Amino acid sequence: MSEPQPPVKKPRRRLSARKRLLFALLTLGVLFGVPEAFCQVREVVRASRKPRLPVEDCPYRITRLTPGARVVREGQTISINSLGLRGPEVTPEKPPGALRVACVGASTTFGLYAKDDASTWPAMLERRLRSAGGAGRAVEVLNCGAPGWTSRASLTNLEMVVFGLKPDVVVVYHNHNDLLENRQLRYQQDSRVEDWHDLYRHQPVDLLNHSALFRLISGQFRAPYSQLIEKAPALDPEGTAAFERNLRRLVRRCQEQGAKVLLCTYPRSYRDTLAESEAAKVPELERWYGSTCPLEYPAFMEGLRLYDTIVQKVGADAKVPVVDLVNLVPNDVALYVSPIHHSEAGEEKVSGFVADALLEHRLLEPGHP
Repeated sequence: MSEPQPPVKKPRRRLSARKRLLFALLTLGVLFGVPEAFCQVREVVRASRKPRLPVEDCPYRITRLTPGARVVREGQTISINSLGLRGPEVTPEKPPGALRVACVGASTTFGLYAKDDASTWPAMLERRLRSAGGAGRAVEVLNCGAPGWTSRASLTNLEMVVFGLKPDVVVVYHNHNDLLENRQLRYQQDSRVEDWHDLYRHQPVDLLNHSALFRLISGQFRAPYSQLIEKAPALDPEGTAAFERNLRRLVRRCQEQGAKVLLCTYPRSYRDTLAESEAAKVPELERWYGSTCPLEYPAFMEGLRLYDTIVQKVGADAKVPVVDLVNLVPNDVALYVSPIHHSEAGEEKVSGFVADALLEHRLLEPGHP
């Protein structure tokens, strides 16, 4: 009797190339999709605890405030109107007989540390001018400042948005951010651009940065902020000339639009030397000088003084008044919450001196030069 033969194994059926591809994609989806979903949820939770500033990319101004945004963060309430300005909505058409004052600047005008829109110095200025009678006219003060902006970005915003609102007076409060950009080639090049349309920069789409997982991983390898800034020992004369070009163009464009101009020098709580600033306990010195300033301290202080001198020079040449805030506002640390940003008491002082200058130089009176 013959022995039984073992069963013949059928050859295993191979998956088609299409199914193998689908299986590979499914595996990748599980490997990366689950961590990505976790990181997305993590970002949402973190954002709910500490919302970011309402700022987005702009191909003309580099950044802009997000129109219509409202953010509550760290005891602050920030409202951006539909025109991208901090504060309440503004009618495109100026009411008959009304007086509009536009305050242009960066985070120190925007009110980076202000607890709400009403606690910024432009909002305080509006209340002061209304209390003073506003030369017999209804007064609106527009907060046209935005974090990170230079005088070039403010001029672009004036041309894109604010001139259409027919401001009667423009108050200009710039120095610090222009100084930080002193050695940047793009800043220097943009200062030579006459037509704001020519400032357009294509905004590249970075697909990796759309991944919360990638952002988390790359953040682990990013150097601390204190190691990011290599400080230069001297100003770049071309960058200084760029600031003057920007400021002169800004004043000229305002005058061409029929708006009067008030220039401001730039108050701060910095001391002459870094050691003195540390001894005086200038608030948030590490963040605003140590981590963000690209200049060695002596060059930085020289630049702040030089840029104030340029403001005075441009004012004299253009025959527009200058309010010398750097000498009017004390550098008492009680008036500051950072080396350049004011406490509420400091904002009150800035608004008071600006209001006094507007009234003293009769800039609120129709027809007065």
